[in-house]
Amino acid sequence: MSSPSYHTSILCKYYLIISLVATFFMLFFFNLTYISSQYVDSNIFTMKCEEAGPKETTANLSHLMFVLVGSSRAWKHRRTYIESWWRPNATRGNIFLDVEPSEEFRPWSPTFPPFKVNEDLRKLRIYPKLENRVHIRIYRSILETYRLKQDDDVRWWLLS
Repeated sequence: MSSPSYHTSILCKYYLIISLVATFFMLFFFNLTYISSQYVDSNIFTMKCEEAGPKETTANLSHLMFVLVGSSRAWKHRRTYIESWWRPNATRGNIFLDVEPSEEFRPWSPTFPPFKVNEDLRKLRIYPKLENRVHIRIYRSILETYRLKQDDDVRWWLLS
């Protein structure tokens, strides 16, 4: 009489062979089905590859919207950084300041992003309870940018 381990060994070998054959069959069958699915739709196992709409072009600078939040006091030191990458009539966005810029920056240079002044947060009832008011300014800047309706074809919003 043969041992149980012999039967287990034979069973494992058969299982391995059947699994390999089934795997190759499935890969071959589904590959052919996928290729032919573009032409024949009569098989219930056919996987139909849906054609997407018009392909979108790659993102470029016009698809970016910059929302910059800063303070008027820091603008004196940070303006050179923004001038280095901001391209008038090419990049889109606004810089939101806490107060009107000083006379030193008037008239506002066209090489800078257009500035907006954030709504005065002190008139909000919750203002005294706010621990970090910068978060509220960032939120309000995003909200005000959305309200300006400058977001045609915007794919990416960059916040800073």
